[in-house]
Amino acid sequence: MDQSERDVEAPGPARPGVGDRIRSAWEQSKPPPYGATSESVVDTVPGRLLIAAQTQEIIASILFFATFATVLTEVLLRLFGHPVVWAIELPTYLFIWTFCIAAGLSDWNDRHLAFDLVAEKLPPGVKRVVDLLLNVLFVAIFAAAIPGSISFLQYSATQPSSGLPFSQAWGYAGIVLLFVVGVLLRGRLLFVELRQMLQRRSKRIRKGDA
Repeated sequence: MDQSERDVEAPGPARPGVGDRIRSAWEQSKPPPYGATSESVVDTVPGRLLIAAQTQEIIASILFFATFATVLTEVLLRLFGHPVVWAIELPTYLFIWTFCIAAGLSDWNDRHLAFDLVAEKLPPGVKRVVDLLLNVLFVAIFAAAIPGSISFLQYSATQPSSGLPFSQAWGYAGIVLLFVVGVLLRGRLLFVELRQMLQRRSKRIRKGDA
């Protein structure tokens, strides 16, 4: 028997069965063990923006725990028969600010809002066009919402909070901040993407002329 025949007859690696694939998928779906570190949005932020992104994440985390603490306070006060109005209104404001601050973390590293299962299957050229169109839609919607949000804040400035020493405008101001920052950061990303697309097109034209 020559070498080629032995190579043909040599058994290859066994293909995993259905049970093995199910067990593998189950293991991969398990959450990381307690104390294990996982990549967050801040881990992929460029160095020059890392301090700003970390500060934003810290503020959002503090506001989130403050929201939880005020909700827990209201539950305990109701349990002992002493409910207060501010413990209902304050978590609403804190949650709004938490969401509005944390929602902008993806802007620091130019991450796109997309369905990963669909985006990963798109060709690179099509994916760039889809990302560009989504950013245009994002900027247009947020920019259109800014005038109405400012008008709402002007009305809220005349409405006092229940049991809190400030008007409702301070509680809802985070919404306008989210819209303005979103337009600025996504607008910058939109400009970068357009410039890169034009650069690729000019390179293809130069190669075609050559």
